Amino acid sequence: MNGKATAMRDIPAMDIGQVPAVPPELTGRGHDEAVYELTGRIMEYGASGPVALAWRWVLTGHGPCPVSLRPWDDEPPEVFDIMHEMVARSRWDPADPRAEQVMAARKDL
Repeated sequence: MNGKATAMRDIPAMDIGQVPAVPPELTGRGHDEAVYELTGRIMEYGASGPVALAWRWVLTGHGPCPVSLRPWDDEPPEVFDIMHEMVARSRWDPADPRAEQVMAARKDL
């Protein structure tokens, strides 16, 4: 593999059951608001692309990171980490149709 995630099995899925009872403070959202917004994003983009990964990463701290696909299994990211990911080089394979979501994921971050 060339460092790019291409197979569906490589990308963990996100669902509303993963939204913590108290989302990280930096999200500026309560649980119900996060669930509502995430539901819409999953319906629009699916549960395993960059957009879903952005939500999963920020809400739970579970990776990989949504744009760079760096491993991350820690606490939810801090503002600096999010800013870094917003400008990171995409490691999504251009042949993967989910790669088109990178800009939307950056916006959601």
